[in-house]
Amino acid sequence: MRFGLLLISLLLACGHKKAPEESPIGMDPALTQKALLYRQLAPGYQYEAGFVTDDCDALLFSALGAVGGLQVDLTAARNEDGEWFRTPQKDCYPNKSSSSISRDMLLGVMIAAWASRDLDMAERLYKYGADHLWIMGSGFPSRTFFNPEITATLAQLSYKLGGPDRAIRNFPVSWSATGISDFEAHLQVLHIILRRAIYDKIEPSAQEVLNAQATRQPENALFQWAALNTPKAVELLKDTRYWPSDRLPNSGDRCEQWLFQRDSGSSDWLPCEGETPDTPSKIYTGADFLFVERLIELGL
Repeated sequence: MRFGLLLISLLLACGHKKAPEESPIGMDPALTQKALLYRQLAPGYQYEAGFVTDDCDALLFSALGAVGGLQVDLTAARNEDGEWFRTPQKDCYPNKSSSSISRDMLLGVMIAAWASRDLDMAERLYKYGADHLWIMGSGFPSRTFFNPEITATLAQLSYKLGGPDRAIRNFPVSWSATGISDFEAHLQVLHIILRRAIYDKIEPSAQEVLNAQATRQPENALFQWAALNTPKAVELLKDTRYWPSDRLPNSGDRCEQWLFQRDSGSSDWLPCEGETPDTPSKIYTGADFLFVERLIELGL
């Protein structure tokens, strides 16, 4: 399924069609124009099935890129029996990763399923988990096991999309930002914003986590949006050091392709060693920008 096309069709169904250069009401025109440019240029740098990277975190970032409007066939990374893998090639485990899939990757699938209102995707994921004692793949169980918290989120996701009313969806969850940083903070924030969308509210401890992560990382546009500081998120996305206005970002701008998963101040936010914007080794799709731009435009 092409999630980018589905999301666009949902948008058009909600109102009259706008001219391509027109910004949605309340949107910063500079963000809209940058997003249009990135969506035009990104296909030339996408990988098999539209995935936004070819590394072993591909499913997560490609799912979020699909939410951002890129055309991605996520199901290329899924078997007929419902088992998911990190990439369409399904070859990360055991030589390149200690697990064939992880909760992180499947959280991205869940977010994409909600954005595209895909009940079948949510239900097939739930059925696979229930049939396999919530061990979602091969390798370290610490990575592949769906704990009650994320199982509850998946059950609520399915329910909100029209699926069964399972008791696990009401499992109580508490949150803490203590000791959570870098990519773990990114995943924590993603999980909370999905729950905010599908439960219509979040636990007080979850809001405290969003506020704490936004305070800890004031340069992270995703964290600022999640903490309800949208003006700050807009200003951060306009920073051309990380997201140029006339081309896609590259490894000469910053070495990390998905900037929000790394703490600012680290070398990930700097150009790759020996590279400049004119001499990059990699050109990125800008999917990180597109994801947060779409959140600002539409919410989740």
